[in-house]
Amino acid sequence: MIGFCSDERASNVINSIAVYRNWINLYFFEGDTLPDPERLLQGSGSSVRHIRITAATDLDALAVKALIAEARKRADPPLAPRARGRVILKQVRKF
Repeated sequence: MIGFCSDERASNVINSIAVYRNWINLYFFEGDTLPDPERLLQGSGSSVRHIRITAATDLDALAVKALIAEARKRADPPLAPRARGRVILKQVRKF
């Protein structure tokens, strides 16, 4: 899973991507409150919803772009438009 955050705190994640064999899921961490007139968001958790992406062209849909834009707009702290991106790797071990 890859998460996109405005800082190093995992609790501030905006979106994440999980890769599966035949699709990827694009997760929205305020998905329960995002406007979704096309009813693309799946899931029933207390906050997280996802969209199943089966082709790269799925990301070009206006409804998907609108969900991403709204999630980014709600980011707290906000994403800095000119900030240089970083990759931070974290591993969670389960024993």
